Amino acid sequence: FELMAANHLVETLYNYSVTVGKLAKVGVTELLDYGAGIGSFALAARAAGIRVRHMDLESKTLAFARWRYETRSAGVDVIVASGDHDDIPRSQAIVCTEVVEHLTQPIALLDALAAATIEGGCVVVSESCHYLEKFISHLPQNQWLGGNEFLRQMSIRGFKEVFPEPAVHPKVFQKQG
Repeated sequence: FELMAANHLVETLYNYSVTVGKLAKVGVTELLDYGAGIGSFALAARAAGIRVRHMDLESKTLAFARWRYETRSAGVDVIVASGDHDDIPRSQAIVCTEVVEHLTQPIALLDALAAATIEGGCVVVSESCHYLEKFISHLPQNQWLGGNEFLRQMSIRGFKEVFPEPAVHPKVFQKQG
């Protein structure tokens, strides 16, 4: 229920709406939501006509997302993740919001996202590595990866932010050729 409350704040809903609009501008018709949690972004994308696959670890959170999709007849395909990031399917767009700050090896995830994104495709990603006091599950060793360093790491992997305005959280990056 805490996730539902956080995902339905006006700011979060606005950010998701703007982000889905940015994806439409680059022609995204299908996406994979990796670490999709309770499926709030997936539902926003489906409502905009984007085909969505939800990928996450088997958990009560995933069970709740399945229930949400079934209740709405949303047509979201669910993939159970292995947890090592090696099973991310190639995709036109991959959404990965608020995941990297929880991982012991966040760079491995960034590498996996880059490998799974098709040329010209997009990665929609957010991080909150600097926010350690507010969130006990954010790993202190990932604090270095926040802010400008995160942008640099995305650039190293061949991604450039597209449509930086309006500035919202998450950011949309496109894989450069």
